[in-house]
Amino acid sequence: MAGAVSIFPCATRAADAQQPTADTPPGWSAHDGPEGLRYFVPPGATNMDVYEAVFPRQQLSGTLEETTSGIWHGIVGSERIVDSKTTRINVNDGAPAYEVAVASVDSQNRAVYRVFIVKLYGRTVAAGELRFNDVDHMKSIGEPAYASLENMVLQAP
Repeated sequence: MAGAVSIFPCATRAADAQQPTADTPPGWSAHDGPEGLRYFVPPGATNMDVYEAVFPRQQLSGTLEETTSGIWHGIVGSERIVDSKTTRINVNDGAPAYEVAVASVDSQNRAVYRVFIVKLYGRTVAAGELRFNDVDHMKSIGEPAYASLENMVLQAP
């Protein structure tokens, strides 16, 4: 999963100050979640098997690596972690960023796969998540989902 992130043009500081909301990718549907979270579901996905989520901008807590770890551990929660891989990624807008790929098993004994992208802008952090329940879902979405997630994190309020 590492290295599949597509890079988008830089977001300007003016756009950042306006805190735009992420646009829904073509053909996908958007759902508002709790505490300002937005979910984006690709065509054909059911029961939130596959989604992208963009988290509200939050304050840096410790280092970027510590903040990144806190974000994905908070989302994965009590699921049993099978594997995780954290990769520092380079992006065109110069913002320090991490990609974290996590495989876990949920309380119903189902495999859950996630990719988190976490980017630092000054003292705030933009983050998003791509979640899918099996590798076939990931293959059906492919690289455009990674590209979409990166783009939405750039736009995150």
